[in-house]
Amino acid sequence: MTQPNETTAIFSQPFDQEPKTNAVFHLIDHHLELGHESVYCLIESSHSLTFGDFHLAINHYSAILKLNGVIQKDKVLVLLEPGTLCQQVLLAILRLGAIAIICNHESSSVTNVSEKERVKIIVTDYSLRGLIDVNQLPALQQVLLTEHMNQLPQTKETIDVAWVAANQPAVKLYHKDRWLCYRHGHVSAIAELANIYLIQTEETILVPALIHTHPLFYWLAWVKCAGVYVGPVEAKTVEQLKGFVALMDEATFEATIKADSELEVLGFDQQKLMNALDRCGQN
Repeated sequence: MTQPNETTAIFSQPFDQEPKTNAVFHLIDHHLELGHESVYCLIESSHSLTFGDFHLAINHYSAILKLNGVIQKDKVLVLLEPGTLCQQVLLAILRLGAIAIICNHESSSVTNVSEKERVKIIVTDYSLRGLIDVNQLPALQQVLLTEHMNQLPQTKETIDVAWVAANQPAVKLYHKDRWLCYRHGHVSAIAELANIYLIQTEETILVPALIHTHPLFYWLAWVKCAGVYVGPVEAKTVEQLKGFVALMDEATFEATIKADSELEVLGFDQQKLMNALDRCGQN
């Protein structure tokens, strides 16, 4: 098990000034251009999604947001539990060049952040709809429920990626009294972090002990055309993931998987990686 060293120099590099700076292009669309649409990006015991599947879902949500008036630089609050749907909505917002806002699931936080950011649309579900007090949000134009969005027919139209300046905000992440801002150009820094922490393979797995810790944790895998395993970390997981490389902290490996397993594992310092992602959002 190796312990990679963090390369602090990546945070001092200027943003990439190439024309194609939309983070969604680098995370999803680029892999389709390279013919990787059948590569799995999310792996579950009962159901898995390829990059092609994920692209269709993102395209669907982008089309709905566009029909509801979302344009570049608009702010959209994503009020969903962490997971597949949340990631698809998040990337759909970025695809349009809009800005995704994420905050704690507390009524006061939702109201305060929405008012401060002047969010135009909130995407949520039935279970979290009660956290929103529309009377206190004068800028709010629409509350979209994912249950209704999923009932609409999938669009056949391809929603073009909106190219943006590298320094334009993509995701603003609020946690209590602090916030982080991730810009489209940060995808380059995330790719460098992935170089440090991920083995170069299309068969890399991020284990769920960490994927809900930070909303952008998935991106470390996707920027490298790697998959995220979503499910319980148990000894039998080894049977499901033969041939894959797992990314997990050493304690989980020793306690659950054991050193004599057939699963190749890349160990790392969990807190160090979380600190690196936080530092990325502070630049």
